[in-house]
This record gives sequence, structure tokens and C-alpha cells, in this order.
Amino acid sequence: VLHRLLGSQASFSRTLGIIGYSLVPIVITTLLLLLLDKVPWLPLLLKLAGIFWAAYSAGSILTSDAPELERRRPLLIYPVFLLYWFLMSLHGGA
Repeated sequence: VLHRLLGSQASFSRTLGIIGYSLVPIVITTLLLLLLDKVPWLPLLLKLAGIFWAAYSAGSILTSDAPELERRRPLLIYPVFLLYWFLMSLHGGA
């Protein structure tokens, strides 16, 4: 969907690889959540920070070799953000 929506020359496998490599912040956030799950408001802040970090890094990598996509970065980051939010919600809800 991202490939067709943005009209980029990036292949499907490249896009899938970038989204996969951008899961590293989600993994780091999940490990932190296992350690810092006692404070009631901290997990939500950690989840949001990890998701924003991952979505922004995916958007930066996907737009790095295509300057014409730079103005479409928010359009690119939004569906990636939703995907990462879903994946993070599998960890513990919300």
C-alpha cells in the first residue's frame, strides 16, 4: 500500500525490510516495559515514544533516497504509526 500510495521506485521487499528493521525501537521499548511496568503512567509514555521513534525512523529511511517523497513524509509515517501501534498493543493492550 505504501509503495503504491507514494509512487516511489522502492521495491516491495525493500519497503518490507525497512519496516522490519525499524522494529528495533519497538523491541527496545518492550524490553524497557518489562523492567519499568510498575509505574502506572510510564508504560503509555514509553509506548508512545517507542512508536514515534520507530515510525519516524522508517519514514526517514524510506524518504532518504527519494527527495520527491520528503513532502509526503507525514502521509508515509501515518500508516506505519498505525501498524506499530497495533504491534505494540499486542504487548499489553491500549
